[in-house]
Parts: sequence; structure tokens; C-alpha cells
Amino acid sequence: MGYYVYIIDSNITIPQKNYAKAVQVFKSLMSVADIKGKGGRWGPGGQVAAWYSWVDTNKAMEHLNNPDTEKGLLLFFTEWGYVFEDTDDGLTLAYKERDKWGDDEHLLSCLRLVVNDSNYIRFRGEEGEHFGFGFQRGVMYQETGEVVWSKDQSTPTGRKECQKQLQ
Repeated sequence: MGYYVYIIDSNITIPQKNYAKAVQVFKSLMSVADIKGKGGRWGPGGQVAAWYSWVDTNKAMEHLNNPDTEKGLLLFFTEWGYVFEDTDDGLTLAYKERDKWGDDEHLLSCLRLVVNDSNYIRFRGEEGEHFGFGFQRGVMYQETGEVVWSKDQSTPTGRKECQKQLQ
């Protein structure tokens, strides 16, 4: 997959009715005693601290404790490098401001519990691969994709113009 990823398509919305549940789900994610993230600090005896890559755990938790639930969620996602916007439908993913892939699957696996059914996010990795995740009834499933080019032979272009130039 590589180190860098770019969103190529997404339809992710957390409806307002799920904001309180989202706060609880993400607090649980951030307070796991044994964080499975790739970030951390090591000492002579091994790993002494763990966190999710490029995520400041303390700031993320501070945002989730914001009395303004919506604002707190918006700020929480920025800690993970995602920008959501307040829309009529709820909080909708606008873009990913950080192109590094860290422990994003942990965040996405929690999103499955609070987003609308049939939501999805699709990426292109730095090595050209296409992958994504879909959400349906609280389940996250992985997707893979590819770009296929085809020739439309019914409408050739440029042929007559080039022939005129040669005469």
C-alpha cells in the first residue's frame, strides 16, 4: 500500500443523531490501555509508550470532552488528519489533510458504528493501488479497485485533421 495515500472518492456522514454515540466510540478507541498503534516510544526494556501514528492522544481526548459535541468531533478528526464539514445531513468528510497512512484503519473501524449505511471511502496509494472501505449495518468491509482504460472506436478523433495536414 505504501506510506502515502490520497482519497479519490468518499461518502462518509455521521448523522447528528449519532454524535453522542460517536464521542463514546472514539473515547473508547483513544483510551485503550494497550493501543495497537504504530506510534510509540522505546527504551532499553522495549516499548514504554504507545499511540496511534501522528495522533496526539491527549489533544484527541480533550476534543472529545468538549461540551460542544459537534465542535469536539470536528477537532477530533483533525487530530487524525481528516477534515469533516457540518452539513444538513450531519458531519460529512470533506478531505484528508494529511496524506500519510498511519493507523487509519483503527479510526475507520470505529466509524462503522456511527456512519450511514452504504457509506464508503476510497484511496489511491503511492504505488498506484486502489483500496477502500465500505460500511453497512455496523460492518466495515474492505474494497480493492483498479483503473481500466478502454478505446471508444465509434468516435475516432483527430484522424481527418491529420490527414488534411499530410496532403
